[in-house]
Amino acid sequence: MFAELLFAVALTAAPADVAPVQPVTLEYEVFRNDKPMGKSTIRLAKGAGGTWTLETNTEGTSGLAGLAGAGIAERSEFAWRDGHPELRQRVMTTVYKFEAMQPGHRIEGPSLVEAEFTTLVVPPGQVFHIDSRGLGILEYTKGGAQA
Repeated sequence: MFAELLFAVALTAAPADVAPVQPVTLEYEVFRNDKPMGKSTIRLAKGAGGTWTLETNTEGTSGLAGLAGAGIAERSEFAWRDGHPELRQRVMTTVYKFEAMQPGHRIEGPSLVEAEFTTLVVPPGQVFHIDSRGLGILEYTKGGAQA
């Protein structure tokens, strides 16, 4: 994302002895061809042990993206080393709206399924699908590790 690129440039330009950033949450509208099609939230927060977390969440609110309940979430964790950010972990997932899913819809992890009162995490090696009665089923994929 363009905002993450600008953020990375700002981080690398900071002197080693100065705190280059502060926690912040930014909210944006997403447009295509001058028409609103979604919303995006970028959140930077301090974590434990001197780490920082950068989360981006983009959700379709109109057009096909809104109809399908499509979205994408990304989470990166980093720490400062010699005045520069050092990536620790990055996870990118697709976000689905449960209410927009139909029988036969199948989602492989990693992904998220959001419903009105809960969010379901579909880990790697598992699949979530809607059965013929409209029930959501979470199962291991072939070769997926079982606990």
